[in-house]
Amino acid sequence: PAAAAPPPLPGPPAEPPRPRSAFRGQVVDLSGRALPDVKVSWGKGGCLTDEDGCFAGSISDDETDVPDDASRAESLGSASSCSTVVSFSYDGFAPMSAHAQCSPGGPEASLSVTLRPISASTVLDISKGGSVVDKATGSSVIVPPNALSYPDGSPVEGPVTVSLSVIDVTDPAALASMPGDFSAVGEDGSTVYLQSLGAAWVGATDESGRALAVREGSEGVGLDLRSTATADMGKLGTDAEMWTFDEASGKWELVKSSTLKVDGQVAPNSAARA
Repeated sequence: PAAAAPPPLPGPPAEPPRPRSAFRGQVVDLSGRALPDVKVSWGKGGCLTDEDGCFAGSISDDETDVPDDASRAESLGSASSCSTVVSFSYDGFAPMSAHAQCSPGGPEASLSVTLRPISASTVLDISKGGSVVDKATGSSVIVPPNALSYPDGSPVEGPVTVSLSVIDVTDPAALASMPGDFSAVGEDGSTVYLQSLGAAWVGATDESGRALAVREGSEGVGLDLRSTATADMGKLGTDAEMWTFDEASGKWELVKSSTLKVDGQVAPNSAARA
């Protein structure tokens, strides 16, 4: 008689689930009032803040931005950390993003988020252009005709809403709504820290709420930012510069392609003098 076939060998043991990275926090306005129903989104997840403005979430490895050196440390059995961008949006307020620095299986990352109201908003015909003015500070955004498009470069038609939110850096509460931790990537790639004379968020959407961008090849959009803040340039060892916040990295980056004027005079570091 034929011998019975041997039983199949057991497969490799199942890999244990990897610990998730958790974070939690609270969203408030400039007065410290908790904001409920703020839309919070990250990676593949999202939620709304509760009545106390609180939120919580967790992320898996494939939802995080893990540096190469952290990956190597993990393969050696060392503790590693990773980060993810958490975005916040609420009607009537400028959007905000923050980086949650997490440790898989470790303590929860804690985020304190301050949202800033939109200072001024207007609807304009993009073929004619226009401006939006913040009456409280006198700051304004000037949009030349056809200066906006969709991010892919396709033209926009119909009414466009342009919004402005100004950060008064002389007000500690408003300064708390500045994205990031004031760290920036210097011209040589090194980490530097900023002292701000003023900042603003500018957003533009079409009539369906789809985000718009400055059209490549256009003359651009002008920002007239009024501020009472002062700085000792001699002590800082530099002249005024223009910076923009990169949500992906959570760092401020130097803008080299725009003309910057301070008190009506072209700044020494401006692109116009480069």
